[in-house]
Amino acid sequence: MSLKNSGLVFYSFLLFVVLFIVTLPVSGQLEESDSQKLGADEVVKWRQDLDFIKTVLPAKHKNLFHRLNRETFYAAIEELDGKIPELSRNQVLLEFSRIIGLAKDGHTHFFPAFNRSLKFQFFPVSMYLFDEGIFIRKASPEYADIVGAKIVKIGKMTAEEAFKKTSPYAAGDNEMWAKEYVPILLSSPQVLKA
Repeated sequence: MSLKNSGLVFYSFLLFVVLFIVTLPVSGQLEESDSQKLGADEVVKWRQDLDFIKTVLPAKHKNLFHRLNRETFYAAIEELDGKIPELSRNQVLLEFSRIIGLAKDGHTHFFPAFNRSLKFQFFPVSMYLFDEGIFIRKASPEYADIVGAKIVKIGKMTAEEAFKKTSPYAAGDNEMWAKEYVPILLSSPQVLKA
């Protein structure tokens, strides 16, 4: 093993430890609000929002069904409608993002994690998917040592599995959307928990 590779292994391990430590205080704050199932009134309101998406998105979009099969869109709406009572707030928000992203239109998207009023939090790192994997490309000053480290695992999944599982929530025109936005989503404890 070369010195360069041993350094990357060390920094990958260090990154795992840092992310674990950073998530400990955050996980306690997230526990109650993010895993809590919706109340009956909330279910009604989320279903109204879903109906709004179902009605208004096809009516207002210039050509929603250019890349999206009409039946796929309505089937996804119906499936989510049935699942809403079992989901948390953040899970519903991410499912809205996935459904709107089915259009594969860069001008038609919903990224709840980027809406400040929804109070999603982020680890103090910036990641990017390169050909060799997901790497830390920036970090807050106190974590500068992990810049350049490769993400090996996120929770129980490999980084590649986590990327693939999260990709539907960052749908856009092309694969560059996923390369840019999925790593951002993977740096949010709320997204990871949902």
